[in-house]
This record gives sequence, structure tokens and C-alpha cells, in this order.
Amino acid sequence: MKPSSTMPQKFIVLLFPTLCSWAILLGWLLIVLQEKYFLITAPALLPMGFFVYARLHNHFHEGYQHGKRLFETYGIALSAILGLSWSLYLRHHANHHQFNNGPGDFARTMEPDGTFSNGSIYILRTAVKPYILQLVPFLALLGMKKQNRTAVAYLDESLRVMLRLMAFGFGGIYGLFGILVWQLTFMIFLMYSNYLQHFYVPIGNGVVWNEGFFNFIFAEIGWHDQHHFKPSLLHGQLKQNRSRTIPRKRMGLFDPIAFVCFLWSPRLLAKRLQISPKS
Repeated sequence: MKPSSTMPQKFIVLLFPTLCSWAILLGWLLIVLQEKYFLITAPALLPMGFFVYARLHNHFHEGYQHGKRLFETYGIALSAILGLSWSLYLRHHANHHQFNNGPGDFARTMEPDGTFSNGSIYILRTAVKPYILQLVPFLALLGMKKQNRTAVAYLDESLRVMLRLMAFGFGGIYGLFGILVWQLTFMIFLMYSNYLQHFYVPIGNGVVWNEGFFNFIFAEIGWHDQHHFKPSLLHGQLKQNRSRTIPRKRMGLFDPIAFVCFLWSPRLLAKRLQISPKS
């Protein structure tokens, strides 16, 4: 079957996220060349990084409708910008939807006894440890089966290494350190969002953030319950389906106090987000 999208459609769908990816690169360059702006630029790039991730996530679920070559190329490019391994992301996100935050999910937000994980421990397990392992060039390939170590997988690893070398070339040790810190911060932010999207809802369900502007900017990623109920739905179709959970009054995603509560205890986070643990 031929891909359903025409070239103009591909251009419209893929151009804007690509431009935002380049904007992140320019932001990195500002971090590298203007050290005094680091504390301003780095946090400002987090929402833009989440914007790019939302497109990467939707790109994963769209599969080969734009063609296999474009699927792999675009996935690798966006992943490298965010410091993610595209090859690992394919495996881990497929795993997430296979087990739906239940036993076997690499990013499960709950302990074996059914209680929610402490945020600090969760971040160390799902964000810090995987990111540190990805810093070792080509280490991700060792965890793959031999038949999965394709040219695409090697290209994926090579591009991320090349971006780090570029950061070092422009800014020396400070430039490399600045980029690595930003990528790790984004990884923590990403796993924090995953925790919030499965916080105090039954296994297999997701949280709904019915915020129009947020969903418009971030490609309808707030309709997480509908997404888990039917992952094959395109992001523009999600809000047309009923959710199994009640929309949350507070998201907490860009709330620094909520993040501190998350790191401290699930009980404090529930209180901050006005969630009754019994509900």
C-alpha cells in the first residue's frame, strides 16, 4: 500500500516541528556562547522541547503513513535534538502501551504493592539512569538483538554523538556541559509528565487535561486517557472520544511547587493538585 500523504501534506505536518527543533539548536548555541544567559535560556527551552516531543510522540503513532524512510529519518532527527535514542524510544514507548502502566512497563509509576512511587526514586530510575547510559556512545546498541542493529540504529547513535561534538567545538567543556544538563533536565521533565498523566487513575487509564490552549500548542497531548484507550487514533481525533476519567482541575506540569511535592511524596503532590487519593 502506498503512503496516503501527499508531499504538500508531509511538508505542512513536518515543517513546523522541524523549525522548532532548529530553534532549540539556536537556543543551545546561545547557551554555549553566552554563559550568563544559561539560567534564562535553558528553562525557556523546556516548553519548546516538550512541543517537539509531542510531535515526535504523534509521529511514532502515525507509523509508516508518510513512508518508512521518512518515518525513520524524522524520528532520528527529533530524538537527537532532545537527547533521546530513537531506537530505544521505539522499544520503550511500545512497551508503555503494551503494559499501560502495569507490571512490565519500564516507566511504571507504581510500586509492586500498588502505591505510587516516590518522585525522586522514580526520576532516578526512569530518567537519570537511562540518560547516563545513553551518554556512552553506541552503548544502546549492546542491548539490542543483532538483527535490530541496523544502519538506521548506527545513524541514530552517530547523530547524537555528533551533536555533542558540535557543542564541544563551539563552547568547549562549558558548551558540552550546558547541552548535557539541558538534555537531562528535559528527560526529567518528560518522565515527570508521564507520572502526572497516570497519577491516581486505574492501570490502563490516563489523566485528561482539558485545557484548550495547552492542547492546541502541544498537539492534543492532554487527552491521555483517550490515547491509551485507542493509541491508533490520530491526535486530532482524540477529543472527539469520551474519556474514562474525569478531567483534572490542575495539570501541575509547569508548576514548580507541584514538582517539589512530586519529588517529596505522592501524598503532597495529590494535595497540591487537589486530588483525593480515594477517588
